[in-house]
Amino acid sequence: MASVSSTFTVADSRSTSLFVKGGEAFRLSVTGTWVGTVRVEESNNGGAAFAVIDTLTANNAQDYDPKPFDRVIRLNCIAYTSGTVTYTVSNVTIAIGPLKLETAPIGQVAYTAINTNGVAATNVLMSCSGFVARSPFFATGAAICQGTTVGTNKLIYLIYDATGKLVCNTALAGTITASASTFKEIAFTSTLWLPSGNYFLAVQIDGATDTMRFIVTSTNVNVVCGQVASVFGTAAAFIVPPTTFTTATGLVGYIY
Repeated sequence: MASVSSTFTVADSRSTSLFVKGGEAFRLSVTGTWVGTVRVEESNNGGAAFAVIDTLTANNAQDYDPKPFDRVIRLNCIAYTSGTVTYTVSNVTIAIGPLKLETAPIGQVAYTAINTNGVAATNVLMSCSGFVARSPFFATGAAICQGTTVGTNKLIYLIYDATGKLVCNTALAGTITASASTFKEIAFTSTLWLPSGNYFLAVQIDGATDTMRFIVTSTNVNVVCGQVASVFGTAAAFIVPPTTFTTATGLVGYIY
């Protein structure tokens, strides 16, 4: 774990910069008896310019949340009256977790022989089985297992948190289905950082021609899924997430 430690005893003093990788947090400790103002600053362009992310006028000890880009962190003592500001800024390494978070157990191939091949009602938001991020997860897109008929309809993926709040989605224009009996991966419109918690992968489709793989009773345990009315191309800011299992409504999929 890399760290930067030193003290401030005059105004207009800056710490050495600490490099923090995208997806990683950093930890700050400020101690001592002092009077002044210290800013916590970050740069995502190699130090060419810095933005203020916190301002301190007293001792502090906390972890700052990860962001989806590499950055350098520094402290800037912009005002000083008395005392000694003692500080340490250090990286917080996050344990590497799974490469994908699944809505239901998935084997090494797309198992289109299990569960059921079905069509969706137009403009219905399919809330897949809720999935769990057991550690913070850095995601760029999602996928569902398509059925045996593809090439006509468009898909939109949306991620909702446990309260039903929208946190991310793919392009609202939709992406055409393709390649039957495979997982259709679509990138989110922006990189997604998921703190640990429960989430839902939801899917909109603009018609009822193409098929997809739905989870049915007794094929998977510990699955919550259902349907929520919606309009294709509109990402509802909030939904009422399912709390029970409804057969043939949850989709086999994952985020990556």
